[in-house]
Amino acid sequence: MTIATDQQILAADVLKLNTSLLTNKSGGQRVVGEVVVFDTTNDSAFTTTTYQQDIRVMGVVKETIADNAAGPVYTGAGIVCTINCDAAAVARGQFLVSSTTAGKATAGSYYREAAVFAIALTAKGAGVGTVTAMLVDNFRQAIIGTSGWNFGGGTPVTTSQKFTIANETWATIAGAALPGARYSANGLSYGTTAAYVTHGSNNTASSGGQTSRYKMPYATETFSTLTAAAQARSYFRSGANFSSKGFTAGGHSTGGTAQTSNYKTTYSTDAESTSNSLSSSRHWQGGVSDGTYAYVAGFDAVTCDRITESTDALSAQASAALGTAGIYSLVSFPASAGYRSSNNGSGTVYSRKLVFSTGTDANHSSSPSGDINIGSQVTDGVAYGYVSGLAAANKLASSTGVYASLSAYPAYTIGASASYSAL
Repeated sequence: MTIATDQQILAADVLKLNTSLLTNKSGGQRVVGEVVVFDTTNDSAFTTTTYQQDIRVMGVVKETIADNAAGPVYTGAGIVCTINCDAAAVARGQFLVSSTTAGKATAGSYYREAAVFAIALTAKGAGVGTVTAMLVDNFRQAIIGTSGWNFGGGTPVTTSQKFTIANETWATIAGAALPGARYSANGLSYGTTAAYVTHGSNNTASSGGQTSRYKMPYATETFSTLTAAAQARSYFRSGANFSSKGFTAGGHSTGGTAQTSNYKTTYSTDAESTSNSLSSSRHWQGGVSDGTYAYVAGFDAVTCDRITESTDALSAQASAALGTAGIYSLVSFPASAGYRSSNNGSGTVYSRKLVFSTGTDANHSSSPSGDINIGSQVTDGVAYGYVSGLAAANKLASSTGVYASLSAYPAYTIGASASYSAL
């Protein structure tokens, strides 16, 4: 008789604690080492993805599971297992993300970016193969957002409106009123923790530009006033967001001149500091982000600047430039793409899609309907985004890239937008 050692017993317990029994709803048999994601249409189930850097990754298949059958999936951080990879080479120490090939991983960066779920402990060359890797905690990234916000706008107002994604309705939240009336302020989203509203004007012109900075924890839906910014700025909409910081780029000075200035808000300290300047002066712009890079563009030029999360470096990204300068509404799905669209309600319509895996922007086949210019722009980060004007609203599905008309829109435009979502 063989007696198990304490080490063997401990190893077995770890595997048990970090394994989940889940139903395969992928449409086919899944085998050992395949990468799977949360299935949002079935209870206690998983499916596969063809999005690179999909934030919904839940784990790795432990043993063969037939379609519609339940089976074990490694889901816990610290598990060491075999992971199937696509044809890209993988080096030891590289993080892994989901691949465009269903069930497989591909090499990411050497630092923790959006959607990483494991770190390679062995290497492989070019060609389909496997690596041994350790799973890392990824569940925070899988959170689907539940609400979006529009702060101030129109003529300067203190009104804060909340968009509930579950029923797709807007409502004014009296307790979330801004400390000061604002027009064209900048909105930043600290994941599922807080919204920031910075700068903006106290009239409908650049001359009313402010240094104000406000913070609203989503848990309390009440604003507090932060240390004032160094410079008064206005003519913003939404900033560029990462998981730990956000950027307020461009805008107007009180003299009415578009700026290259760029300010970083560090979420852990609430501090704002000067960051690298834009490559050209712009206002009424905004950012889309996959967690590794943020792309900032709009209005004054077709130029798009890319900010690198790990270093704050900023440079013009020619491949991500807009086709035409204009006021764009922006929606980010970190696992796949950023969508930038414009419709003034009078026949001027632009629609663009920026694919994050390549950093390339191109014309998009689907466009929003109605006047959505300088309106709200919110997203759940995974499945749907919403762009709204004063009399028009559209819902964008990440799975199809198609805009569809929606009846609910906020009471004010030209406000600051923020979303309760993972990035």
